Amino acid sequence: MSSFARSNSQVHPAAGSAAEDPTKSYKGFKFIFAINATSKVGNNVWHVPNRRFLLTEFQTKKLFGQYITSSWYSKQYNKVMCIRFAVLIVQNDCAIATVEKDLNSLGNPFPTVFDIPPYVKKFSFFDLSPLLLDSCIMCANNNGDFKFAMRATNCNWDILHLHIYKDTSETCIISQPEFEIFKPF
Repeated sequence: MSSFARSNSQVHPAAGSAAEDPTKSYKGFKFIFAINATSKVGNNVWHVPNRRFLLTEFQTKKLFGQYITSSWYSKQYNKVMCIRFAVLIVQNDCAIATVEKDLNSLGNPFPTVFDIPPYVKKFSFFDLSPLLLDSCIMCANNNGDFKFAMRATNCNWDILHLHIYKDTSETCIISQPEFEIFKPF
């Protein structure tokens, strides 16, 4: 279990219905993670892991979500890659496969916020440029594993935390994303 899960173990009471699991959804909406990693323009493919964020809260104004194990998301990235992450809020009945298909439906040559489908209630968009990724790889190689925080490009109040693990001199492993956002509604 991550340090985030240990320190933030209070599950939020603001579920939308009695049947709703408050660790998986908030007021009828689920929170999902989308990734677009490319090393060249024209290779614009979004991937959406078949997982929801585990939701918690310990403040009244913020929601926290996390992938609590590296088996949910753990990927090797190399120095030349440009990575975009998105945290998407969609209705509980919206299939993750549909979201992934719709993210890729415009056929843009590079990922942008315009790829986000119109039915997404709210989204946070995060850019990890090749320069930042190179710095993460160098830091992991010199100092060992660490946690990296980044603010959303479309809403500076939203934060994504990534666990960065040492791999090779040219790569790192990014795992266990966690987000913190102000409650959207």
